[in-house]
Amino acid sequence: MARQARAELTRDAVLNGAAEVFLRLGYANASLIDIMTQANVTKGALYFHFGSKEELARAVVDLGNERLRAACAGLLEPTVPALEAAIGISYLVADLATRDPMVAAMFNLSRQIGNFQGTNEENIVVRWLDGHAALAKRAIDEGDLLPDLDAASVSRIWIEMTSGVRA
Repeated sequence: MARQARAELTRDAVLNGAAEVFLRLGYANASLIDIMTQANVTKGALYFHFGSKEELARAVVDLGNERLRAACAGLLEPTVPALEAAIGISYLVADLATRDPMVAAMFNLSRQIGNFQGTNEENIVVRWLDGHAALAKRAIDEGDLLPDLDAASVSRIWIEMTSGVRA
């Protein structure tokens, strides 16, 4: 059991170190040596958990996305008005993108890697667009947005506005 706990600590150190390095240098300029140095781990420890820089970057994307989803969970309760939820999410994104290196790295990497997928091949942008479209539809149904608006278009605008605030 102690070995498993140590392996998890090492994996976490690698992920945290990778997030910091990817933020500082970008995906293209980051090397695994930079990440090993930042995480204070050996090459063997890094490769035990991640087979390549791309796999590691995708794991950072996944973890950043998980943290963002967890932070937004309370706003997605059906009792929270949809427009209020969308506004709250935009504040959370701006806050986490400046305070949490994993979330900030997720945003940068998802753009730098190019296809917006984590290790499970889930396209995070499609998921965000779908989630925001559901919120827009609900806001229309709740009377907070005009009934003739297209929920998918509102979703794209919300995502672009949030990205602009974060940039």
